[in-house]
Amino acid sequence: MTTAVLKMVCEVVTNKGDRIMFGNMSPNGVLLFRETSKVICAYASRIISTNPTEDPYGNKYKGISVCLQMLSLSLVGGYVPFGTFELYGDKALDSAMQACMRMALCMPLAKVMAHPKVARQYFGFVDVVCRSYIKALVSMDATVFTGIVTSIQEGLDSVGAYVGGWRGGVVCRAWGSRRW
Repeated sequence: MTTAVLKMVCEVVTNKGDRIMFGNMSPNGVLLFRETSKVICAYASRIISTNPTEDPYGNKYKGISVCLQMLSLSLVGGYVPFGTFELYGDKALDSAMQACMRMALCMPLAKVMAHPKVARQYFGFVDVVCRSYIKALVSMDATVFTGIVTSIQEGLDSVGAYVGGWRGGVVCRAWGSRRW
């Protein structure tokens, strides 16, 4: 039941064909993201501490992957001026980002790699964060940052086709743009 609700919210925030168009002065994009952030944070607070013994994919990993997809789609949707969150001291973006990072890291990497759909959403999320929100990644505490970097390394070492598309891009975005 929860996954169905998460998928519905994910469909709402998907900006296929630029169907979500708010004017420059409209607060609707920010309001939509705030509600999305509340959904992500509520789900994260409930699911992180659970440890299902039966069907961990259906009871935990699937919902987490939908949340990661939801945040990724919101970040690249182009209908939210994310700079306003920091400007006005709104914690919705930071809360959603931290919740997704915690959810991503509560799944053992071997389990992520064992489920292609989960791996695709996980590495897609990492790619979006490295592409556009690297500041959020490096501002996380050391264990979160180390966990994400370790997962990038594991993903680069994997041979699965489901993570292959993001490999070069995430490395270039995360480290390639720096001048040494």
